[in-house]
Amino acid sequence: MKLSAALAALVAMLALAAPAAAQMTVEEAREEGRTLGNEKRQDSTLVPTDNARAEAVPGYSGTSLPEGAYFDNPGRMESDAASVKSTNEQYRITTDADGSRPTFSNAEILAATSRATSVENDPSTFLAGEEFSGTSGSCTPLPPPAGSDGYYETSCNTGSKVTTEARTCTVNLDVRTETRSIYTYYAGRMSTMPNDGGVYPARTAFDDEIASGVCWESRAIEYCDNFDPFGYTPASSCRSLGHSAVEVKCTAEAQGISPGYYHSGIVLATGQYWLSQVDEPTVTTISRNEGLCAPLAGDSMCSLQTEVCTSSDPVTRIEAPRVSRRLQLVRRSIRYEQDNQQIFT
Repeated sequence: MKLSAALAALVAMLALAAPAAAQMTVEEAREEGRTLGNEKRQDSTLVPTDNARAEAVPGYSGTSLPEGAYFDNPGRMESDAASVKSTNEQYRITTDADGSRPTFSNAEILAATSRATSVENDPSTFLAGEEFSGTSGSCTPLPPPAGSDGYYETSCNTGSKVTTEARTCTVNLDVRTETRSIYTYYAGRMSTMPNDGGVYPARTAFDDEIASGVCWESRAIEYCDNFDPFGYTPASSCRSLGHSAVEVKCTAEAQGISPGYYHSGIVLATGQYWLSQVDEPTVTTISRNEGLCAPLAGDSMCSLQTEVCTSSDPVTRIEAPRVSRRLQLVRRSIRYEQDNQQIFT
């Protein structure tokens, strides 16, 4: 009894000696935190002098961060987020932007969680008599399922979206022109000596080439008016003699020409029997160059819609028009997949 009274007296004395702890206000707590922070800032042992500690932090990549632009303009973060949220995969998954997440009615959720709710509402029924120890115990069976296994079925579209694109390509028309050399002759026929051409080579010397198509008579010329290239001047009686002459053109030099009885038939300017030799276009071949359109034409997803022919302004050279082909590219690669998921109740 004396010991109990002494202890009681000691407790009473300590209670009187210790002042009651006052409730700290919010402002006092802030001031205390500020004071503590300033003290630690002055402690040089807590302030790092190199980057060794920072570099030890996983993911540390220096102080120059792309996100640093938001430090002085935090409002920009909202506008940037709004501009990319429609294409950001994480955002679309979180907000279910594609509407692909399955939904359940309130009744389905309650049915699926009914067993756990039963345990939550009356835990002593299932845990009574159990204790944390190393010995084996016995468990009360959990409530039976509310019904048989249930299933739900959802469908979703996966693959590529059907899109239609208009593409054009140009088909050039390649022009290939072959040239040939044309030799021009004057050939004569004297009325008194038909096998002699007089000043000119004899017309009969071209019979074989004309028959084979190498040469042809292009026009008739006045016999007495074309002596100059051969170095002669016609006599005043020339027109009364009845001689004739023609212009002959050949794609090759005529063979078998020989000097006449009175004149050689050589043209002074060329030293040959022909007056001139020029190259001129003959056969023109036009073909379509499909090279630029080959990839689209070979694509089974493309179909030709229209073909428009255009040409350049009139020019003095041969120029092929162009054909523009408009092909419609249709991508049809939708694949439907059925996803089945089982719900255990």
